[in-house]
Amino acid sequence: MFLPQESEVQHGSPAAIFQSDVAGIDGADIVVANMDGADPDSGTCWECGYANGKGKPTLLFRTDFRQAGESDEARYNLMLTESAAVVLTLPRASTEEVGKAVIEALATRPFRRG
Repeated sequence: MFLPQESEVQHGSPAAIFQSDVAGIDGADIVVANMDGADPDSGTCWECGYANGKGKPTLLFRTDFRQAGESDEARYNLMLTESAAVVLTLPRASTEEVGKAVIEALATRPFRRG
């Protein structure tokens, strides 16, 4: 498992941090990305696009209650939701609930390394 904020060089240069993140995605079988916020984080969005370009599936989850409701997937960028293998909309879900939903999705869908 690669978690950028735990795995990147803590005091490295921007280039070193970028290379570490890219290497983490290159070595991953799937990218699981948090899409919370009024607009998903631009770095996370780039990582999802990079993973998609490399043929790696993405699983997106969103716990943000502010945009929950009808047609949840359309509430943030369609380039993210349409390229994702799985989109989980989990308004107000706890960390434990998100973990269970992600594990269930990974266990019940045939993800293949790209």
